Amino acid sequence: MNLLTYLKEYPLSRERRHKNRALSNLTQMNHPSVRGVPKEVMTEIVTEILSLDRQWRKILEENEDMRGNDYDGGKWKLKEQLEQEHQMKVGYESGFNQLSTLK
Repeated sequence: MNLLTYLKEYPLSRERRHKNRALSNLTQMNHPSVRGVPKEVMTEIVTEILSLDRQWRKILEENEDMRGNDYDGGKWKLKEQLEQEHQMKVGYESGFNQLSTLK
């Protein structure tokens, strides 16, 4: 089940105070390996992961020298830029996907 379907099916999950519980429920639905984990524990795990994600983004925002290769001059590269760089690296010609629009 995807998030949109879950939110439609379980309206209470749209409340911000229920977000972490909803995310843990959805994760358990989509990943059989964690179905046996108690819901309270899953909610704690989701809460910690989201907190760590916020900390990770803040640390990288404040420490440019720690940023990965997907930054460009302190800003995220656009998805399209990364895709094009990878495509060129594996042998595609630059702009190959625009060729069909040319007359």
